[in-house]
Amino acid sequence: MEIDEIDAKILLMLQSNGRLSFRDIAKNTGISTPTVSARVKGLEERGVIRGYSADINPQTINETISIVTLQCRPKDLESVSTLLSEQENVREVMVLSGSKISARLVLESEGKLDAFLGWLESLENIDNYDIERAIRTIKKEPDAIITEGIQIVIPCYECRKPIMDNPVTEKMDGRVHYLCCGSCLKLYKDRYQRLKKGASISK
Repeated sequence: MEIDEIDAKILLMLQSNGRLSFRDIAKNTGISTPTVSARVKGLEERGVIRGYSADINPQTINETISIVTLQCRPKDLESVSTLLSEQENVREVMVLSGSKISARLVLESEGKLDAFLGWLESLENIDNYDIERAIRTIKKEPDAIITEGIQIVIPCYECRKPIMDNPVTEKMDGRVHYLCCGSCLKLYKDRYQRLKKGASISK
């Protein structure tokens, strides 16, 4: 599935200012407000728009940013990245090539850093690590680069594999559900109806 010119404009505007109203977006795209609403809803359902939040600079509230890079064995990548993700001060985790993991930390005090490093050194499946404190941020842009024609990759609602071609869609209870093939659609509909029936019985 491709992002067309209108979707690209909507995404760029929302990425720049998540507080824009549908009416403001409609004025800038030349389409109606209900059409903007429907487009945004579709982008949300497909997972392109993950949510809306204020972008707060931690350095303005006296918090520090540090980057830690860890080296571990390939078989430990999943477990170590999961453990890092569970730490409150870890705000982003990326698995890198070469059996490395990069994590971005936001820390309220030096005591928090000492506690984190103590926890990190207690992990047995880390070979080594480096940590550097960010002095200042020169550039910070949203992750997604929005252009017309880029492909939307949606995971199948049943098997969770990426849908590489046009998805099979089914509208149930006012929401569009995305599947990779007819077989997954049948399995998903059966499971969906069973869950819905079970929820009705429990009431």
